[in-house]
Amino acid sequence: MVETTQDKFQDASDDGNCDRIRILMRFLTVMMCSKVPVPSSLVVIFETLLSSAATTLDEEKGNPSWQACGDFCVSCILSCLPWGGSELIEAASSRRD
Repeated sequence: MVETTQDKFQDASDDGNCDRIRILMRFLTVMMCSKVPVPSSLVVIFETLLSSAATTLDEEKGNPSWQACGDFCVSCILSCLPWGGSELIEAASSRRD
Protein backbone atom coordinates (compact mmCIF):
# COMPACT_ATOMS: atom_id res chain seq x y z
CA MET A 1 0.00 0.00 0.00
CA VAL A 2 2.84 2.37 0.83
CA GLU A 3 4.58 1.71 -2.49
CA THR A 4 1.34 2.25 -4.44
CA THR A 5 0.68 5.49 -2.57
CA GLN A 6 4.23 6.65 -3.22
CA ASP A 7 3.87 5.86 -6.95
CA LYS A 8 0.55 7.69 -7.17
CA PHE A 9 1.99 10.66 -5.29
CA GLN A 10 4.94 10.80 -7.69
CA ASP A 11 2.59 10.57 -10.70
CA ALA A 12 0.42 13.36 -9.29
CA SER A 13 3.51 15.50 -8.70
CA ASP A 14 4.76 14.89 -12.22
CA ASP A 15 1.34 15.71 -13.71
CA GLY A 16 0.73 18.70 -11.44
CA ASN A 17 -2.55 17.20 -10.21
CA CYS A 18 -3.10 19.44 -7.18
CA ASP A 19 -6.19 17.69 -5.84
CA ARG A 20 -4.53 14.29 -5.93
CA ILE A 21 -1.39 15.67 -4.27
CA ARG A 22 -3.45 17.18 -1.45
CA ILE A 23 -5.50 14.00 -0.93
CA LEU A 24 -2.48 11.70 -1.01
CA MET A 25 -0.61 13.91 1.46
CA ARG A 26 -3.53 13.67 3.85
CA PHE A 27 -3.66 9.91 3.31
CA LEU A 28 0.06 9.61 4.07
CA THR A 29 -0.52 11.65 7.23
CA VAL A 30 -3.33 9.34 8.35
CA MET A 31 -1.13 6.33 7.62
CA MET A 32 1.60 7.93 9.77
CA CYS A 33 -0.88 7.99 12.66
CA SER A 34 -1.05 4.21 12.28
CA LYS A 35 2.76 4.02 12.34
CA VAL A 36 2.99 2.93 8.70
CA PRO A 37 5.45 5.62 7.61
CA VAL A 38 7.41 7.13 10.47
CA PRO A 39 6.84 10.81 11.23
CA SER A 40 10.31 11.76 10.02
CA SER A 41 9.44 10.39 6.57
CA LEU A 42 6.42 12.65 6.40
CA VAL A 43 8.53 15.63 7.46
CA VAL A 44 10.94 14.82 4.62
CA ILE A 45 8.00 14.92 2.18
CA PHE A 46 6.91 18.28 3.59
CA GLU A 47 10.44 19.69 3.33
CA THR A 48 10.91 18.36 -0.21
CA LEU A 49 7.63 19.86 -1.33
CA LEU A 50 8.53 23.25 0.12
CA SER A 51 12.05 23.27 -1.29
CA SER A 52 10.87 22.33 -4.76
CA ALA A 53 8.34 25.15 -4.67
CA ALA A 54 10.93 27.64 -3.49
CA THR A 55 13.42 26.73 -6.22
CA THR A 56 10.99 27.22 -9.10
CA LEU A 57 12.07 30.40 -10.87
CA ASP A 58 10.87 32.33 -13.85
CA GLU A 59 14.13 32.45 -15.77
CA GLU A 60 12.87 34.83 -18.46
CA LYS A 61 12.12 37.67 -16.05
CA GLY A 62 14.61 36.69 -13.40
CA ASN A 63 11.96 37.06 -10.72
CA PRO A 64 10.74 34.28 -8.49
CA SER A 65 7.39 33.03 -9.74
CA TRP A 66 6.98 30.36 -7.14
CA GLN A 67 4.41 32.22 -5.04
CA ALA A 68 1.37 30.30 -6.32
CA CYS A 69 3.19 26.99 -6.09
CA GLY A 70 4.54 27.89 -2.66
CA ASP A 71 1.08 28.85 -1.44
CA PHE A 72 -0.29 25.54 -2.67
CA CYS A 73 2.47 23.57 -0.95
CA VAL A 74 2.01 25.38 2.34
CA SER A 75 -1.76 24.91 2.19
CA CYS A 76 -1.26 21.17 1.53
CA ILE A 77 1.03 20.85 4.52
CA LEU A 78 -1.26 22.89 6.76
CA SER A 79 -4.26 20.83 5.67
CA CYS A 80 -2.44 17.70 6.86
CA LEU A 81 -1.91 18.99 10.38
CA PRO A 82 -5.46 18.33 11.65
CA TRP A 83 -4.99 14.71 10.55
CA GLY A 84 -1.61 14.12 12.20
CA GLY A 85 -0.26 17.23 13.85
CA SER A 86 -0.44 15.82 17.36
CA GLU A 87 1.54 12.73 16.31
CA LEU A 88 4.17 14.95 14.69
CA ILE A 89 4.45 17.01 17.87
CA GLU A 90 4.68 13.87 19.95
CA ALA A 91 7.43 12.46 17.72
CA ALA A 92 9.35 15.75 17.82
CA SER A 93 9.15 15.97 21.61
CA SER A 94 10.30 12.36 22.03
CA ARG A 95 13.33 13.07 19.80
CA ARG A 96 14.34 15.97 22.06
CA ASP A 97 14.20 13.85 25.23
